[in-house]
Amino acid sequence: MPVAERSVPIGLFYFSTPAKTFQRCNPCFAASKKFASNLGALFLQPSDPSRKKILLYLLRTIVAFIFLQTLFYKFTAAPESVAIFSKLGAEPWGRIGTGILELVASILLFLPDPRLRWTGALLGLGLMSGAILSHLFVIGIEQENDGGFLFFLALASAVVCALLLWLEKETLTDVLRKRNRK
Repeated sequence: MPVAERSVPIGLFYFSTPAKTFQRCNPCFAASKKFASNLGALFLQPSDPSRKKILLYLLRTIVAFIFLQTLFYKFTAAPESVAIFSKLGAEPWGRIGTGILELVASILLFLPDPRLRWTGALLGLGLMSGAILSHLFVIGIEQENDGGFLFFLALASAVVCALLLWLEKETLTDVLRKRNRK
């Protein structure tokens, strides 16, 4: 009897494995399946205000964590960071300026005013768009044998910032309506 193939996510990649082998190797298969369906419901049905708040807080935390973890390398002039910005011809002012803007975006993401949070997500998306474009067209995807890790961090941050903007699009429309009334 043939064993059914199953596509299993591992990181960003999917690998095909026989379903029985996967279930046998993963004793928490049912729990992980339930967790994934709950997470999917959180993403697909953010109409419940408490779920949406949790999702937005989680997404803002992810982006801020990525931005803040790279600040150490930018502000301490780590050799990897200096090499990247030297290739861009923006060392040291580009490295320090980008670090300051990432710090500002991280702070804005957690301020109580929704307009400022939206501005933080927009600033983060702009910064990560610049990082992605510089990786693609100037410095290359892989840096200092990192396997493209910095590129994928920038890509993930850009996607999360875009998702934050989309989930809080009502904030922008409210701001624009108030400005048009004046």
